[in-house]
Amino acid sequence: MAKLPGRSIPRTPRSSPDSKALLRRARSPTGTPELAEIERQIKNLFEHPVFKRMMEVPERILEVEILRSVPIEGVPVWVKLDALMQGNDGGVVIVDWKTGRDHDDASIAQQLGIYGIYAVQLRGVPVEKVQALHVNLRYNTHTAHPINARVCGPEPRLRCALRRGDARRAQRPRAQRRPGVGLPDVA
Repeated sequence: MAKLPGRSIPRTPRSSPDSKALLRRARSPTGTPELAEIERQIKNLFEHPVFKRMMEVPERILEVEILRSVPIEGVPVWVKLDALMQGNDGGVVIVDWKTGRDHDDASIAQQLGIYGIYAVQLRGVPVEKVQALHVNLRYNTHTAHPINARVCGPEPRLRCALRRGDARRAQRPRAQRRPGVGLPDVA
């Protein structure tokens, strides 16, 4: 048996029927339902009007997935925007791509609100010139979320988590956090 950290993988001879079927399925772009879903979402990405617009004006792309921190109530909170674009009105447009099954509006609003805080505090963009788009590639939809003065104040859930002492977790990049401990993952 081959050994990977934490699990054993049985060796299958290359000539066995099972291994040949696995290789055929792995080579096929839609060999499994999971691969078919990934393929569908990639197709949705390339056909989505938000992505097409981004490709029409690449010079307006300001950031793509850069890990940064924004201070909220004196605590650095790590963010990684999927994309930050210069808007038509001199402001910015935050684009957040989602591929999972369900994302509740409250979680999305909280995440985009924190991204809005980042745009206002660290980019110096007036709050009225910050727009946010949640793009769901699974359902091929997009929704504009308002970023306003109320949203740019820390959400009560986040404020309570910071007060409870979960600030240590908020200060570390996600890769260094333990899953299921402290603040909800918002990035």
